[in-house]
Amino acid sequence: MSKEEYKEVIRTGQLQGSSFVPVFDSPEYVENKLRSMTKDRLKNYFRSIGVRSPDVIAFFDIACTDIIGPIPQKNGLREYKVAEGTKVNVYSSIRL
Repeated sequence: MSKEEYKEVIRTGQLQGSSFVPVFDSPEYVENKLRSMTKDRLKNYFRSIGVRSPDVIAFFDIACTDIIGPIPQKNGLREYKVAEGTKVNVYSSIRL
C-alpha cells in the first residue's frame, strides 16, 4: 500500500480505499518469503501484478465475512477484495 494508505490504516484501524480493497493472503511461509527479499525485488514482485505504489507491505489480522475471492495472481499470491472500513489489526510491516 502507499505510505498515505498505511498511515490511515494505522490511525483508524480500518482498511482504506474504494468500496472493496485488494488484500493478499499471507500465511507464514509467504510472509517469510517476502521478508527474505530485497526491497527492489519486493517492489518488482508486486508491480508485476499491477500494484502501483508499493511503499509499505502491511501484515494484519482480519475477521470479516464480506470477502470476494480468492483471485489467483501470476506471482503465486491469492488476492481477496475486502470491504472498505473493515477493522484490521496491523502486527508488522515492511517499508520499501
